[in-house]
Amino acid sequence: MVSRRERLQKMNEELASLTNDTLEHRGHRAMAEAVLVTSEIIRRKDEQVRELQKALAIEQGKRNKMVKDMGALKDAHAAEIAYKNECHVRALDAAIDAYKESSEFEAERKAYIKAHLNEIGEEWLATPLGEEKVTQESLIAYQAGLYDMQQKIYPKLRDKFDDFDVNGWGLPKEMIDPEALVAKQQNSVAILGSLSSDADITEPPAVAEGGALELQMVEDNHQPLSAQTDSDRAVESAVDGRSVGQNISEADV
Repeated sequence: MVSRRERLQKMNEELASLTNDTLEHRGHRAMAEAVLVTSEIIRRKDEQVRELQKALAIEQGKRNKMVKDMGALKDAHAAEIAYKNECHVRALDAAIDAYKESSEFEAERKAYIKAHLNEIGEEWLATPLGEEKVTQESLIAYQAGLYDMQQKIYPKLRDKFDDFDVNGWGLPKEMIDPEALVAKQQNSVAILGSLSSDADITEPPAVAEGGALELQMVEDNHQPLSAQTDSDRAVESAVDGRSVGQNISEADV
C-alpha cells in the first residue's frame, strides 16, 4: 500500500515534469514566432526589391528612349546645320559671282590696281612670265631703236654718197620694222587661236601665247633680231662718223 507521502512525492515529480515541458514548449513557441516574423520581413523586403526592379526597368526604358530621341535630335540638328552651311556657301558664291560681274567690282579693282601699281608690277616682274615679258620688250625696244637709227642714217648716207652700199661698207643689213613684225605675229596667234577652237589646232611654240617671242627676219637680205653684234655696233659708230671714214655731222644725219 502506497503511503500518502509517496503519493505526494510522485505528484510533485509529475508537476515538475509538466512544468519543464511547459517551459520548453514556450521556448519553441517563441522561436517559431521569431521565425515567422523574420519570414514576414524577408517577404516584404522581397516585394520591395521586386517593386524597385520594376521601377528601375521602367526608368531604364525611359532613359533608353531619351538617348535614342537625343541621337535623332542631334542627327537632325547636324543635318540642319550642314544644310544651312551649304546654302550659305552657295549664296556667298552667287553673291561673289554677281559682285565680280558688277561695275562696282570693276571700279574697285581698277582703284586697287592704281593704288598698288608699283607693288603689283614688282610682284609680276618677279614671276617667270614677267621676266620673259621684260626680255621680250627689251629686245623689241632694242630692235626698234636700231631700226629707227637705220631709217635716219641710211637715207642720209645714200643722199651723200652715190656709191653707198650697206654690205660693202660693212654695216648691218637693213631691217624690217620690228613693230610690224610683232603685229604680224600677234595676228598669226589670233588666227591660230580661232582655228584651234574649231579644229583643235595646237599653236606652234614660236607663237604660242605666253611663249618666248622670237623676232627673226624672214627675208634673205635681213639678219635675225638677236643680241648686238659687231655689225650692229658699226651703225652706232656710223652715227658719230667714225666707221666709214667719213665725217658725218649730226646736222647731216
